[in-house]
Amino acid sequence: MLTLSSIQLDGAPFDTSVLAKEAKNVKIVAGGLECTVPCGFSTKQGGFTFTASAAGYAAKQVGATAAYASSTGGCPSSQTGGKRIAVMLSRP
Repeated sequence: MLTLSSIQLDGAPFDTSVLAKEAKNVKIVAGGLECTVPCGFSTKQGGFTFTASAAGYAAKQVGATAAYASSTGGCPSSQTGGKRIAVMLSRP
């Protein structure tokens, strides 16, 4: 289980409560998200920063720019070609 905490989007705290319909393989918990990898947690584009941690591993600050190759508005909206990132944690 990977824990994501201190999540920010473009420098502002990210409201994880809006993720109920968007998140994949994610559980919203106090202080962040519990992620069963692979996971996805937003359809928003922009600069995300967060702390990734897992039991037995050192926490790591991560930064990534989320973007989609194609995004169609409306209700419902549709995004394709989302950026994927890999987070590698080290044992302390």
